[in-house]
Parts: sequence; structure tokens; C-alpha cells
Amino acid sequence: MDYWFDKAIAEKAVEPVKTFFSQAVVKVKPYRDSGQLKTFEGETQFFPGFRSQPTYGHTPGHSLYILENGGEKLVFCGDLVHVDAVQFDDPSVCIKFDSDPVKAAEQRKKTFADAAKTPYLLAFAHVSFPGVGHVRNEGDHYRWIPVEYMNDALKQEPQQSQGEKNMQTNEKQEAVSLLKSLETGDPKPLDYINPNKYIQHNLNVATGLQGLKELFSRLPPNTRVNTVRAFQDGPFVFVHNEYDFFGPKVGFDIFRFEDGKIVEHWDNLQEMPKQPNASGHTMLDGDTKVMP
Repeated sequence: MDYWFDKAIAEKAVEPVKTFFSQAVVKVKPYRDSGQLKTFEGETQFFPGFRSQPTYGHTPGHSLYILENGGEKLVFCGDLVHVDAVQFDDPSVCIKFDSDPVKAAEQRKKTFADAAKTPYLLAFAHVSFPGVGHVRNEGDHYRWIPVEYMNDALKQEPQQSQGEKNMQTNEKQEAVSLLKSLETGDPKPLDYINPNKYIQHNLNVATGLQGLKELFSRLPPNTRVNTVRAFQDGPFVFVHNEYDFFGPKVGFDIFRFEDGKIVEHWDNLQEMPKQPNASGHTMLDGDTKVMP
């Protein structure tokens, strides 16, 4: 924790790592200041069957978290892998924002070798769903074998009335219009928000209606928003967008509606890759409608 709050280190850091220092202040400092944060160092047992294992490299404090019971083992690997299509095939490949790329690669190789030799489950934050599986050694590389997943909780959805269908259509349109107003500057879609309940989860935008208005004032005049697909599940509207502000981006926005008004918003933005992935796909291609 001392590393992330060291102003001297933060000043010398370059992007994208530099941004992480400011995020630590926003996300962690309130807990530290209120006395709710307890730190640990090295291998630590939190309670019987659950412990940490230091894997310093990606960050100075990166750790694996190991859950064991009855001869079974699950290792939560955090940021050990960022690009599963590449790093299982070649664990020596690192990413730009590894604090120590050499150590990060060493920890990845060590973890893969041990998990392949003594099969146990690994869980990753940046591996495609379900993100849990096994690693197999295949000569000069490793293969990721995800666990089989089946959602046995699926059930037949109740038939919607025409009024309910119309309401969902309107709410999707309102979410799309609100995002488009980032480009057009049109204030009318702000009326779709409940100003007394609106919660904003984007760390760079203050909560409430005023925070959204301040965002409008900060955006460059050449901002562009193109909605690729929008879906709705109950009170939640999911919107997949192509953005262009301070550079091209791809984003997922989630809105929660209550009594016909937007009361909550989450989003996740990523820089637009310059080329398709190894399978020839972009982050935006594919079907745009749900087929019955």
C-alpha cells in the first residue's frame, strides 16, 4: 500500500501506470482514512484453508489467494494473466503496465508449471467466462481448459403484456438517447433521469444529475457516440457503444430504471484496438438483435 501512496513514485510513473496511483487515492484512501483497511505482507493465513501467496511482479504487492478444503484447491490468480489467447501459449509475454515484467513472467511460468503438475483449479480476473479452469502442459507451451458451465437456473420467462413491451422499448430508446446527447449536447435526455435518486458509478463523474452536467462541459466538441446494440432485462438496459472522445473507445453502459426513470448507471470503457483479434473479430462485430 505504501507504494501506491508514495507521491515521489507516482510523479515518476508514466501512463498507463500513472493513472493507477490516482485510482488508489480514490478507491482505497477512504478505507485507510476510516481505519477499515488492514494490510498484510508476504504469505499470510487469513483463516484455516485460506491464505495468500506473494507473486510480486505485475505490482509490488500482487498475490495469489489460495482456498483449500477436503483435498480440493482453488487459486485466485488476480492479474497473473491479462491476455489468455497469448500468455498461456507463451508465459514470457508481458504487458506494458507490469511494474516488473521479468518477475511477472517468472511468477506466471512458476504458477502454470505447478498447476499443470498438481492439477487444481485456477480462477482469473482477465480470462474469458467462466474464468475458472485447469492448465495443461503441452511441451513448450500451456493450454487453458475452462470448466464446463451450465446455467441450470434458467426458467421460462413469464409472458409480457404489450404495455410492458412498449415500456421496455421506450427505456432502451431513452438510454440510447442519453448517451447520444454526449455527442449532440442536447439537454432534453437529462429529463429521463430521476434527479433525486440518480447514482453514478463512474469514478471520474460525480454522482447525481449535476455530475453528469459537469461531464458534458468537459467533453471535447468532436465527441462521437455510436450505439451498436442495446438489450433490456427487467429494469436493466445494457448498451454497447463505439465512442470517440480523447481517442476511440469501446464501452458497455448499464442503466437501471425505476418507475420509468433512470436511477443508476455503470460503465466500462476500453481503448479501441487498432486491429482485429487472432480470430478476425473486433470488439463490436456480431449480431445486434436477440432472435426468438
